[in-house]
Amino acid sequence: MVSDNNGPLAGVTIQVVGTSTIAVTDAQGRYSINAPQGSTLRFSSVGYVTQDIRVGANQTLNVVLITQDNTLEQVVVVGYGSQKKGHLTGAVTSVDVEKTFGNRPIPDVGRGLQGAVPGLTIQVPSGEVGSDPILKIRGQVGSVNGSNNPLILVDNVEVLAFNI
Repeated sequence: MVSDNNGPLAGVTIQVVGTSTIAVTDAQGRYSINAPQGSTLRFSSVGYVTQDIRVGANQTLNVVLITQDNTLEQVVVVGYGSQKKGHLTGAVTSVDVEKTFGNRPIPDVGRGLQGAVPGLTIQVPSGEVGSDPILKIRGQVGSVNGSNNPLILVDNVEVLAFNI
């Protein structure tokens, strides 16, 4: 069982060091993992100090994790995983819809974003209300094999068009 001072811990990752064998604790802090005697188990969870424990003849290991006092560095969740903000090679901007749109009368989401995101250019080619705007980041230059279209996530779901 894995616990802290407040009781059992769910979601703790247990790995046999040097292998790809991994287990995760259930809601009661219980786990089961095949580890040969003499191997090392690594117990890790966000907000807790990682602990390595050598497997002995004992078949049951009860571990108490210690909370980590320092805070996390800023982490950015992107459409394809998560990274520390310092390792990110691109521009990431979040828009607080409540603050940005507020009670302003806007014809569509694309026009509502105008001026809210640095480096974002919005064009409405036809000029019609409700037509798909063209969104470009940092001008018209794209990558060699990619495009200059932004990856837009709404509640972690990719949005291809803003004609809402």
